[in-house]
Amino acid sequence: MIRHLILPGNVENSVNALTALLVEFGRGLPVSLMSQYHPVLPQSEEVMNRAVREKEFQRVYIHAKELGFEHLFVQFPEKPPKNGRGASLFLPDFRKEEPFSE
Repeated sequence: MIRHLILPGNVENSVNALTALLVEFGRGLPVSLMSQYHPVLPQSEEVMNRAVREKEFQRVYIHAKELGFEHLFVQFPEKPPKNGRGASLFLPDFRKEEPFSE
C-alpha cells in the first residue's frame, strides 16, 4: 500500500506522484490519501505553516478517482476535536512531562 501525505501548496506534486504510480504499478495498487499534515514548528516555506486546504485535498482526491485506482483509502480533512483550551486532542504537547494528557 502506498500512503501519500498531501502537503499544503504541493497539489501538483501529489497529482504527478499519483499519475506516476498508476503508470508504474497499475490501478490495482492500493493507495491511501492522507490529509493530516499539521505544522508544529515554524517552517521556512511559508506555505508549510498551514494545514491542507479543502480545495487542495479535493483536487488530489478527484484526480486519484479519475485515475481509477481500485483500492483507494481516503482520510478526509476534518477539524480535530479540541480539549477545551483550544489545543487538539490529537497533537501531543512534547513540552509537557506527560505529552498525551489533556
